[in-house]
Amino acid sequence: MDRLFRDSELYRAKWDDPHYSDGRAYGDATIERACRITTDVYTPTGGDASETRDETDIERLARDVARLEHAIETTTSDRDGIAVSEVLLNQQ
Repeated sequence: MDRLFRDSELYRAKWDDPHYSDGRAYGDATIERACRITTDVYTPTGGDASETRDETDIERLARDVARLEHAIETTTSDRDGIAVSEVLLNQQ
């Protein structure tokens, strides 16, 4: 959470400043409080999380294979001898 906040436009320099008598930084206390009071969280339905992740990986791989097959089918050389579809594929 800390990394996500630091990368957001909400980040301010005070995030790392000690703001509490026990020496905790403002950011540490903010994350701790958010975790403590948050009750509404995402819970995936059906199966376990690893199954969902694996399905996503399979879908991503299938998409990559389809792109590669398309690139192979449509490869042509430009005037410099560079495969045009290879250049386009690397830009995605």
